[in-house]
Amino acid sequence: IKEESIQEVTYKGGPLIVFADEYHAISRKMSNTLLTLVSEGQIFENGGKGKKLIKHIYPKGTLIFIGSTTDGGVLSGAMRRRFIDILLDYPNFGEKKQIIHRLLKSSDLGISVNQIESIAKIAVSQSQCVDLVDRVHEYCYSIGGKFDDIHNFLSYMNLDENGLNKHQRTCLT
Repeated sequence: IKEESIQEVTYKGGPLIVFADEYHAISRKMSNTLLTLVSEGQIFENGGKGKKLIKHIYPKGTLIFIGSTTDGGVLSGAMRRRFIDILLDYPNFGEKKQIIHRLLKSSDLGISVNQIESIAKIAVSQSQCVDLVDRVHEYCYSIGGKFDDIHNFLSYMNLDENGLNKHQRTCLT
């Protein structure tokens, strides 16, 4: 987009809430682009045929993005780490084991049934299962080997006994 075709408008009001329903249906590329724009406080609006694109600029803290999804498992890792889960129905232990097993079945990380169960005990929601599996992959890659122990994993990844990092814990307290 050419700079001369953009009109900038700085927002001076109170907080603005942007809501996106069925967020999981957005492509990964669009999701990452949207995440970047929202974190920078920018929303673009089509000015109409033959008119300039309008770039709305929002000062820090005045743009609130809410994404609704029924399938958090397909969100990018970057997006999941920025979401706070509010679920109406949490999966039971058996369902969490199935979710984790399904996500790990194509990997060669040497994770046993007992280790899958230890991850499932920590996870609360479906998206936390997905987040923990992403972190398991990251952990195994970082140590150059296979998954060894849940306590080593949590310690290495700076996660508490609930699988939460410092930022996530702060959001909950």
